[in-house]
Amino acid sequence: MDRAYSPINSILEQAASIIRRSKEAAGTLKPTESYKRGQIEELISFANSNDLWIDFNHIPTIYLDKGGENEVFYDGAATIYKLNNFEYAGDDLNNFFIRISAHNKFFSNVFIR
Repeated sequence: MDRAYSPINSILEQAASIIRRSKEAAGTLKPTESYKRGQIEELISFANSNDLWIDFNHIPTIYLDKGGENEVFYDGAATIYKLNNFEYAGDDLNNFFIRISAHNKFFSNVFIR
């Protein structure tokens, strides 16, 4: 990935690791639907612990659109914010992080952070 975004890459790697560990901890005893719920709870805890939430009440943004999985905002200059609800992630959020990694590798000029 792009070295200019190494702090972001580190956060994404940590989040992906949390997702994988959550699934491994669940093992085969839980149905796959419960993986996603547990993974989301782990990500919320990670975001809370590392102050990673974006407060849109303190950032001037323009609402652009909403799709099945994302709400899209624009800051009026150069930044697009996409809020993802994991609707299309399936039962395992690992796929979401794989998609981000693949996107950043093949479309490095439009980097997802």
